[in-house]
Formats: sequence, structure tokens, C-alpha cells
Amino acid sequence: MASNALKLNPSAVRARVSMAWIHMIYDHDWAGADRELKQAAVLAPSDMQVLKGQAELSADLGHLDDALRQGKAAVAQDPLDVDSLEVLSDIQDARGNLREAESTMRRAMDIRPTYAFGHYNLGCILLERGDSDGALREMQQVPIDDEKQKGLALAFFALGKKTDADAALGDLIKEQASTNALDIAEVYAFRSQSDEAILWLERAYAQKSPWLFRIKNDWLMKGLEADPRYKVFLRKMNFPE
Repeated sequence: MASNALKLNPSAVRARVSMAWIHMIYDHDWAGADRELKQAAVLAPSDMQVLKGQAELSADLGHLDDALRQGKAAVAQDPLDVDSLEVLSDIQDARGNLREAESTMRRAMDIRPTYAFGHYNLGCILLERGDSDGALREMQQVPIDDEKQKGLALAFFALGKKTDADAALGDLIKEQASTNALDIAEVYAFRSQSDEAILWLERAYAQKSPWLFRIKNDWLMKGLEADPRYKVFLRKMNFPE
């Protein structure tokens, strides 16, 4: 549909942004995404959707200074857009600014208390900050079943409640193995079970998981960064060295 829109009107900014997200999420064609966003920026340099797309792409490729500037610019264009706030929070997290990441996510949840990923994202930030009890309270409020199972598996493990963590991970595998292997891989990576994490990452790739494009900034994967198999996986996703 985006391609058809551009055939009808090559100046359709939102269609170019849509193509950029498709390149990022499904094709892992980072150059293609950059090309579409640059053309969109020529047409509408202050458009919030363009800035948000640029921030996401910069973050995905590890250009975090550019990502922060673009993310802040996107939020400035529409301070009530919770998706832009979520992107900015992720960027702040990737830069190690956890206090700011938490504040930004809380602002998103103040704007939209029913924001689907709010409690999960906040729970993860609290885990990074070492507040495992606070993380568990947030994960218990996650409204999406698979994200809740994943969040509980993480929080229980951080608290040393291995039986509960194993049960939550077992539920996640039972319910999501055929559709959401990435969440399972993240839990195993957090538990420092590298073999299992790599196995489920490969399954996520085969499933065309729509969240793999953010993997380089995924703090849950930090324990895999020295694993040669993980480096091979990133190359398969066309990430630059």
C-alpha cells in the first residue's frame, strides 16, 4: 500500500516513513530505511513521524547522539505522542541515562495510563536500576499476557525466586513458542543461558519477529555480546560492524 501511494504521489511523506519502517522491521535494509527517511525529511523536516523514524533508525544502528537529538525533536513536535516518548525512553536507556528513561516512560503513562507497554517498559528500567521489587510490581500490572509472563520471568529471576521464574518462563514457552520466540530468547539471555538464548534467537529470525530490529540496544542481550554466535547473528541481520 505504501508503494502504491508513492507511485501515485512520490511526495507522500507518510508513505515514505511507512516504507522506512518496513525496511527496518521486516527487511533489515538499513540503507533503504535511511534513503526513505532522508527523502521524507527533505519534504517535511519538522514532521514528527519523520523525526521519530530517524531517531529509531539512528538508535538501531548505534548512533545514539543523533538518536537523542532526533528523539527530543520528535517529542517537541507532539509532546502528547506516547510512541515518541517510548522511543525517546529507549534511547535514553541505551545511553545509560536510566533516571531520564524512567522519567520519560512515566510521562508517557501519565498521558495514557492504559498504554499497552508502559508497565513492562517501566519494569525493565527498574530492573536495570536494581529495583527488583519495584520491577515486579510493574510487571504484575502488564495488561498483555505474553509481556506479563516475560516480565514476571525476569523479575522473579532477579529476585532469586527461581521456582516462580521457571514457572513464568514455562508459561511463556507454552503460549508463545510458535509466535514470539524473541521474548523467550531475551529471558534466557537475562538468565545467562547463552545456548538457549541463541537457539530461540534463531527461531525468532525464522518467525520474522517484528522487534528484532531493536536488538543492538536490547539490554537483556548484553550478556551475549561476547558470544561469537551472537556476532554472526547480528551480521545476518545486516547490521554494520
